[in-house]
Amino acid sequence: QLNLPKTYSSTENLIIKRNEECRQSFVFFRGDNHGLFMEPLSFFVATGLYNRNLILLKDPHNARFNFGLEEIPNDFDSFIDRLYNELRALRHANEIYFVGTSSGAYAAIRAGYTLGVKGVYAFGLSSVSLNADDVAQGISGDKGQNPSSDLRCLLLNSNQSTKYFLCYNQGARHDSITAEELRGLDGVTLCSLPGDSHNVIKTLGDEQL
Repeated sequence: QLNLPKTYSSTENLIIKRNEECRQSFVFFRGDNHGLFMEPLSFFVATGLYNRNLILLKDPHNARFNFGLEEIPNDFDSFIDRLYNELRALRHANEIYFVGTSSGAYAAIRAGYTLGVKGVYAFGLSSVSLNADDVAQGISGDKGQNPSSDLRCLLLNSNQSTKYFLCYNQGARHDSITAEELRGLDGVTLCSLPGDSHNVIKTLGDEQL
């Protein structure tokens, strides 16, 4: 559990840090390891975002937030409704950005598109499909399709407001292929780095975050 001052709402899967003097909100979608390719507090400090309004999300189902934030599975629409209401509670902060890592990057893009946020920063967008055990349990994402195909279909119909920044390592083959499939779509900018691992944050290093 993170120890964040000024936190007014905190559960295992949802932590909110409020700053009434800041008009920006950043929502973080953690990946399958429930991190941000580094310890979340370190990420906030390294990026200079610590004093913004922050919402930190954890997916208890490891299913790209398709089943919401509760231990009892719900659906993505209910998750969007919950997120929308949390953002409305931060009505002093009307400049909204989503940040996601790995499988959380997929959810950040999908949710960011749906809610029409200003920008989405996707680090190491995961293209790995859910495994057979997940599918057998009903955790099948969007009908088991490849995540990049899902997102391409979504973003082909631009919402005219959201910008998407995809950061990935060239040597991470699946991440590179996923990002390239979204190249040229309205609002999409690719940031390719010369690393080999899925952990693009490590390649960026503190100085470039």
